[in-house]
Amino acid sequence: MGKYVWAVEKKSDNLWVKWATLYTLNNRYGGYKPKALVAAQFQMMPQYSITEVYAKLTGEFEKKPWSTVIWGRMGIPRHQFCSWLATQGRLMTREKLQSWGVCDSNKCLICDEHTEDHRHLFFDCEYSRRCLSEIKQWCGITIRSQDWQQVIHWLVSRRRDSKYRRMVQAAALEAVIYCIWQARNLALWEGKIPCIAHTVKKIKCDVKHRCITVMPKKISQNDRRWIEAL
Repeated sequence: MGKYVWAVEKKSDNLWVKWATLYTLNNRYGGYKPKALVAAQFQMMPQYSITEVYAKLTGEFEKKPWSTVIWGRMGIPRHQFCSWLATQGRLMTREKLQSWGVCDSNKCLICDEHTEDHRHLFFDCEYSRRCLSEIKQWCGITIRSQDWQQVIHWLVSRRRDSKYRRMVQAAALEAVIYCIWQARNLALWEGKIPCIAHTVKKIKCDVKHRCITVMPKKISQNDRRWIEAL
């Protein structure tokens, strides 16, 4: 539809536009004219572009530095979506649900000791902290901090390792986020909490299988041997 509006405004000498204007728009809609702002923007476009029109409609947004980490090629989509929500603090934690009057307690469903908010789950909770530590050691993330934002910043600014390794490390972190949230939901609905060894093993298997499955054709032998040895 946008392309037709652009054609009406931009190509007034076009035969189709003349026909549409004369026999359809004038007769049925009493003389159609795009709004002044839309008309001015269309006049500046030599060719119709869906991307450009979408950008004009939505406006410009600040690009988040963590977007390249969250939406990497190696990540599993459901892990990426969960990590995207967690990074923005939009998961339905008990602290948030209690503030809305949905539940009575805000205690962490995993440790049952502290308030369950994003900071506690990722990764102040003893359970999630131990899972993260083992995965960091497994995939070569050397930063000591357990803070999620600091770990993301480390990945974004890291340039020593290859791009493939950084994408694998990002996928591993996303898997930790997802599995911690999954363990939390399992505790809520079934009253069960998987042991740390089981969660870590699942993360390793899922990440390795994904990264080998979608491995780029052009990859160094060192990276190939590295992922196969994980």
